Amino acid sequence: MSFKINVYSPDLTKQIELLKFYPEIAEKHFRPAMEVVVRGLGTFIETMIPVLSGKARAMFKTKVIGKGLNIQGRVGWWGQGQPWYINIVEYGAKPHAIDSYAPGAGVFYSEHPGFAARGFMRTGYRENVGDTVTVLGLAAREVVKDLAVP
Repeated sequence: MSFKINVYSPDLTKQIELLKFYPEIAEKHFRPAMEVVVRGLGTFIETMIPVLSGKARAMFKTKVIGKGLNIQGRVGWWGQGQPWYINIVEYGAKPHAIDSYAPGAGVFYSEHPGFAARGFMRTGYRENVGDTVTVLGLAAREVVKDLAVP
């Protein structure tokens, strides 16, 4: 589970073709802005990750990739070996039957009581979306200013 952040602004639509020729302008403003946004969101969410074994918190990561107009920010878990259960913790689980097999002991049936959604990723997004829009909006304005300079 992760959030993926892409930069797109209707205000820049006319300049996109120009930025394809000058990607260093977008890189100059959007990369630092994306790093600020991703770091802030990651720090906020990381403090709210429920801890039982510590594996989920230890494997939580942030990353900014790409260049020019293709910059992306990621916050969460991705790649191989990530904690499979983190989506269940985020969204909760309904009560359900569990059948498990233990070699030599046979099949056991039990009832899992379920648990409420923790919503730490959703809360992190909701609490940070305003800052994200502001920071990336300021970066977009700087790009427009740089494009306006002859």
